[in-house]
Amino acid sequence: GEDCLSPPAHKTFSTPEGLLQFIQQLREMSGGKPVGFKLCIGYQHEFLGICKAMLETNILPDFITIDGAEGGTGAAPTEFSDRLGLFINEALYFVHNALVGVGLRDQIKLIVSGKVALGYDMVVKKALGADLFHAARPYMFAIGCIQSRRCHTNNCPTGIATQDERRSRAINVHGKARRVQRYHDATLTSFLELTAAMGLTSPDELTPEHIEHRVDDAPAVTYSELYGPALTEGCLVTQQTVPVRWQKLWDKASANQF
Repeated sequence: GEDCLSPPAHKTFSTPEGLLQFIQQLREMSGGKPVGFKLCIGYQHEFLGICKAMLETNILPDFITIDGAEGGTGAAPTEFSDRLGLFINEALYFVHNALVGVGLRDQIKLIVSGKVALGYDMVVKKALGADLFHAARPYMFAIGCIQSRRCHTNNCPTGIATQDERRSRAINVHGKARRVQRYHDATLTSFLELTAAMGLTSPDELTPEHIEHRVDDAPAVTYSELYGPALTEGCLVTQQTVPVRWQKLWDKASANQF
Protein backbone atom coordinates (compact mmCIF):
# COMPACT_ATOMS: atom_id res chain seq x y z
CA GLY A 1 0.00 0.00 0.00
CA GLU A 2 0.85 3.66 -0.11
CA ASP A 3 0.54 6.10 2.79
CA CYS A 4 -2.29 8.63 2.48
CA LEU A 5 -0.96 11.98 3.68
CA SER A 6 -3.41 14.46 5.16
CA PRO A 7 -1.52 17.64 6.11
CA PRO A 8 -3.30 20.35 8.13
CA ALA A 9 -2.76 22.97 5.41
CA HIS A 10 -4.02 22.93 1.82
CA LYS A 11 -1.38 23.30 -0.90
CA THR A 12 -3.68 25.26 -3.25
CA PHE A 13 -4.54 28.17 -0.95
CA SER A 14 -3.41 29.71 2.33
CA THR A 15 -5.97 32.46 3.00
CA PRO A 16 -9.76 32.74 3.33
CA GLU A 17 -9.88 34.63 0.03
CA GLY A 18 -7.78 31.90 -1.59
CA LEU A 19 -10.26 29.28 -0.35
CA LEU A 20 -13.14 31.09 -2.04
CA GLN A 21 -11.19 31.57 -5.27
CA PHE A 22 -10.56 27.81 -5.27
CA ILE A 23 -14.28 27.19 -4.75
CA GLN A 24 -15.03 29.40 -7.74
CA GLN A 25 -12.45 27.54 -9.82
CA LEU A 26 -14.02 24.17 -8.94
CA ARG A 27 -17.49 25.52 -9.70
CA GLU A 28 -16.41 26.66 -13.16
CA MET A 29 -14.51 23.44 -13.91
CA SER A 30 -17.51 21.31 -12.90
CA GLY A 31 -19.98 23.24 -15.04
CA GLY A 32 -21.73 24.93 -12.14
CA LYS A 33 -22.17 21.98 -9.78
CA PRO A 34 -22.67 22.85 -6.07
CA VAL A 35 -19.35 23.36 -4.30
CA GLY A 36 -18.78 23.72 -0.58
CA PHE A 37 -16.27 22.90 2.12
CA LYS A 38 -16.10 20.99 5.37
CA LEU A 39 -14.34 22.13 8.51
CA CYS A 40 -14.09 21.66 12.24
CA ILE A 41 -14.19 25.04 13.97
CA GLY A 42 -11.01 25.81 15.88
CA TYR A 43 -10.14 29.50 16.15
CA GLN A 44 -13.47 31.25 15.68
CA HIS A 45 -11.94 34.39 14.17
CA GLU A 46 -10.63 32.29 11.28
CA PHE A 47 -14.15 31.38 10.21
CA LEU A 48 -15.15 35.02 10.53
CA GLY A 49 -12.24 35.72 8.19
CA ILE A 50 -13.92 33.45 5.65
CA CYS A 51 -17.14 35.43 6.17
CA LYS A 52 -15.28 38.68 5.50
CA ALA A 53 -13.79 37.14 2.36
CA MET A 54 -17.29 36.22 1.18
CA LEU A 55 -18.38 39.83 1.56
CA GLU A 56 -15.29 41.16 -0.23
CA THR A 57 -15.25 38.71 -3.15
CA ASN A 58 -18.97 37.99 -3.44
CA ILE A 59 -18.01 34.31 -3.86
CA LEU A 60 -20.14 32.03 -1.70
CA PRO A 61 -19.97 28.28 -1.12
CA ASP A 62 -23.21 26.45 -1.84
CA PHE A 63 -22.89 24.59 1.45
CA ILE A 64 -20.70 24.34 4.53
CA THR A 65 -20.34 21.07 6.43
CA ILE A 66 -19.48 21.52 10.10
CA ASP A 67 -17.80 18.64 11.88
CA GLY A 68 -17.61 18.60 15.65
CA ALA A 69 -14.77 17.52 17.90
CA GLU A 70 -16.88 14.40 18.46
CA GLY A 71 -16.44 13.40 14.83
CA GLY A 72 -13.74 11.15 13.46
CA THR A 73 -13.05 7.84 11.81
CA GLY A 74 -11.74 4.57 13.11
CA ALA A 75 -8.43 5.63 11.62
CA ALA A 76 -8.21 8.86 13.63
CA PRO A 77 -5.32 9.15 16.12
CA THR A 78 -6.60 8.55 19.64
CA GLU A 79 -5.32 11.91 20.91
CA PHE A 80 -7.16 13.70 18.10
CA SER A 81 -10.55 12.12 18.79
CA ASP A 82 -12.78 14.20 21.06
CA ARG A 83 -10.02 16.74 21.69
CA LEU A 84 -9.47 19.08 18.74
CA GLY A 85 -11.92 21.83 17.83
CA LEU A 86 -15.30 22.94 19.13
CA PHE A 87 -17.95 20.38 19.93
CA ILE A 88 -20.68 20.28 17.36
CA ASN A 89 -23.53 22.12 19.11
CA GLU A 90 -21.42 25.16 19.94
CA ALA A 91 -19.74 25.12 16.52
CA LEU A 92 -23.02 24.86 14.62
CA TYR A 93 -24.67 27.69 16.54
CA PHE A 94 -21.59 29.86 16.03
CA VAL A 95 -21.45 29.30 12.26
CA HIS A 96 -25.21 29.80 11.89
CA ASN A 97 -25.02 33.09 13.82
CA ALA A 98 -21.94 34.25 11.92
CA LEU A 99 -23.68 33.79 8.57
CA VAL A 100 -26.79 35.55 9.88
CA GLY A 101 -24.58 38.38 11.13
CA VAL A 102 -23.08 38.95 7.67
CA GLY A 103 -26.46 38.60 5.95
CA LEU A 104 -25.61 35.44 4.00
CA ARG A 105 -27.37 32.68 5.93
CA ASP A 106 -30.23 32.26 3.46
CA GLN A 107 -27.77 31.68 0.60
CA ILE A 108 -25.71 28.89 2.16
CA LYS A 109 -26.86 25.48 3.36
CA LEU A 110 -25.44 24.22 6.66
CA ILE A 111 -24.73 20.51 6.97
CA VAL A 112 -23.80 19.07 10.36
CA SER A 113 -21.89 15.93 11.29
CA GLY A 114 -20.50 14.45 14.48
CA LYS A 115 -22.32 11.65 16.33
CA VAL A 116 -25.73 12.44 14.83
CA ALA A 117 -27.42 9.12 15.60
CA LEU A 118 -30.84 9.68 17.17
CA GLY A 119 -33.99 11.59 16.37
CA TYR A 120 -33.22 13.78 19.39
CA ASP A 121 -29.79 14.62 17.95
CA MET A 122 -31.52 15.85 14.81
CA VAL A 123 -33.96 17.95 16.85
CA VAL A 124 -31.09 19.68 18.66
CA LYS A 125 -29.08 20.29 15.49
CA LYS A 126 -32.11 21.62 13.64
CA ALA A 127 -32.85 23.99 16.52
CA LEU A 128 -29.29 25.30 16.37
CA GLY A 129 -29.43 26.05 12.66
CA ALA A 130 -28.68 22.90 10.62
CA ASP A 131 -30.32 22.37 7.23
CA LEU A 132 -29.10 18.82 6.70
CA PHE A 133 -27.54 16.05 8.80
CA HIS A 134 -24.64 13.74 7.98
CA ALA A 135 -24.42 10.41 9.76
CA ALA A 136 -21.80 7.72 9.24
CA ARG A 137 -21.11 5.86 12.48
CA PRO A 138 -24.70 4.73 13.18
CA TYR A 139 -25.06 3.38 9.65
CA MET A 140 -21.82 1.46 10.10
CA PHE A 141 -23.28 -0.01 13.27
CA ALA A 142 -26.43 -0.92 11.36
CA ILE A 143 -24.42 -3.04 8.95
CA GLY A 144 -22.32 -4.67 11.66
CA CYS A 145 -19.36 -2.45 12.64
CA ILE A 146 -17.79 -3.64 15.92
CA GLN A 147 -15.46 -0.62 16.33
CA SER A 148 -12.24 -2.57 16.02
CA ARG A 149 -10.56 0.70 14.88
CA ARG A 150 -8.78 -1.00 11.99
CA CYS A 151 -10.43 0.98 9.17
CA HIS A 152 -7.09 2.20 7.81
CA THR A 153 -5.42 -1.23 7.70
CA ASN A 154 -7.70 -2.81 5.07
CA ASN A 155 -8.16 -5.68 7.54
CA CYS A 156 -11.62 -4.85 8.94
CA PRO A 157 -12.79 -8.09 10.62
CA THR A 158 -16.42 -7.50 9.59
CA GLY A 159 -15.59 -6.70 5.96
CA ILE A 160 -17.12 -3.21 6.06
CA ALA A 161 -14.08 -0.92 5.81
CA THR A 162 -11.94 -2.91 3.42
CA GLN A 163 -11.13 -3.31 -0.26
CA ASP A 164 -10.24 -6.97 0.32
CA GLU A 165 -12.80 -8.98 -1.67
CA ARG A 166 -12.25 -12.03 0.53
CA ARG A 167 -13.13 -10.11 3.68
CA SER A 168 -16.00 -8.16 2.12
CA ARG A 169 -17.78 -11.44 1.33
CA ALA A 170 -18.79 -11.44 5.00
CA ILE A 171 -21.41 -8.77 4.25
CA ASN A 172 -24.88 -9.92 3.27
CA VAL A 173 -25.74 -6.85 1.22
CA HIS A 174 -29.45 -7.60 0.90
CA GLY A 175 -29.90 -8.27 4.62
CA LYS A 176 -27.78 -5.31 5.73
CA ALA A 177 -29.66 -2.99 3.35
CA ARG A 178 -32.90 -3.78 5.17
CA ARG A 179 -31.25 -2.96 8.51
CA VAL A 180 -30.04 0.39 7.18
CA GLN A 181 -33.49 1.20 5.82
CA ARG A 182 -35.19 0.33 9.12
CA TYR A 183 -32.71 2.41 11.11
CA HIS A 184 -33.13 5.37 8.75
CA ASP A 185 -36.93 5.21 8.82
CA ALA A 186 -37.11 4.78 12.61
CA THR A 187 -34.75 7.71 13.21
CA LEU A 188 -36.73 10.06 10.96
CA THR A 189 -39.97 8.95 12.63
CA SER A 190 -38.49 9.69 16.05
CA PHE A 191 -37.33 13.12 14.84
CA LEU A 192 -40.80 14.06 13.62
CA GLU A 193 -42.57 12.61 16.67
CA LEU A 194 -40.36 14.61 19.04
CA THR A 195 -41.06 17.75 17.03
CA ALA A 196 -44.81 17.11 17.23
CA ALA A 197 -44.60 16.37 20.97
CA MET A 198 -43.13 19.85 21.44
CA GLY A 199 -46.30 21.33 19.96
CA LEU A 200 -44.73 22.28 16.64
CA THR A 201 -46.11 21.60 13.18
CA SER A 202 -42.75 21.59 11.37
CA PRO A 203 -39.06 21.10 12.27
CA ASP A 204 -38.48 24.54 10.72
CA GLU A 205 -40.14 26.02 13.82
CA LEU A 206 -37.42 24.68 16.14
CA THR A 207 -35.26 27.32 17.85
CA PRO A 208 -32.55 27.23 20.55
CA GLU A 209 -35.20 28.29 23.08
CA HIS A 210 -36.93 24.91 22.66
CA ILE A 211 -33.95 22.94 23.99
CA GLU A 212 -32.66 23.07 27.56
CA HIS A 213 -29.34 21.76 28.81
CA ARG A 214 -28.16 21.13 32.36
CA VAL A 215 -24.49 21.71 33.16
CA ASP A 216 -23.43 19.70 36.22
CA ASP A 217 -25.70 20.64 39.16
CA ALA A 218 -26.67 24.07 37.84
CA PRO A 219 -30.25 24.83 36.76
CA ALA A 220 -31.13 23.86 33.19
CA VAL A 221 -30.74 26.66 30.65
CA THR A 222 -31.76 27.02 27.02
CA TYR A 223 -29.13 26.79 24.31
CA SER A 224 -29.51 30.49 23.58
CA GLU A 225 -28.68 31.21 27.23
CA LEU A 226 -25.79 28.77 27.12
CA TYR A 227 -24.19 29.96 23.87
CA GLY A 228 -25.51 33.50 23.68
CA PRO A 229 -28.45 35.21 21.96
CA ALA A 230 -29.07 34.90 18.23
CA LEU A 231 -27.55 37.61 16.06
CA THR A 232 -29.73 39.89 14.00
CA GLU A 233 -29.53 39.92 10.20
CA GLY A 234 -26.47 41.84 9.00
CA CYS A 235 -25.37 43.11 12.41
CA LEU A 236 -21.69 42.27 11.77
CA VAL A 237 -21.52 44.26 8.56
CA THR A 238 -21.72 47.66 10.27
CA GLN A 239 -19.16 48.38 13.00
CA GLN A 240 -21.70 50.18 15.18
CA THR A 241 -24.00 47.14 15.39
CA VAL A 242 -21.43 44.41 16.14
CA PRO A 243 -22.43 42.78 19.47
CA VAL A 244 -19.94 43.27 22.30
CA ARG A 245 -19.20 39.56 22.73
CA TRP A 246 -18.39 39.30 18.99
CA GLN A 247 -16.36 42.52 18.70
CA LYS A 248 -12.92 41.10 19.52
CA LEU A 249 -13.35 38.10 17.21
CA TRP A 250 -14.66 40.28 14.36
CA ASP A 251 -11.80 42.78 14.69
CA LYS A 252 -9.24 39.97 14.65
CA ALA A 253 -10.73 38.29 11.56
CA SER A 254 -9.08 38.91 8.18
CA ALA A 255 -9.93 37.86 4.65
CA ASN A 256 -6.21 37.79 3.84
CA GLN A 257 -4.93 35.40 6.49
CA PHE A 258 -6.13 32.58 8.69
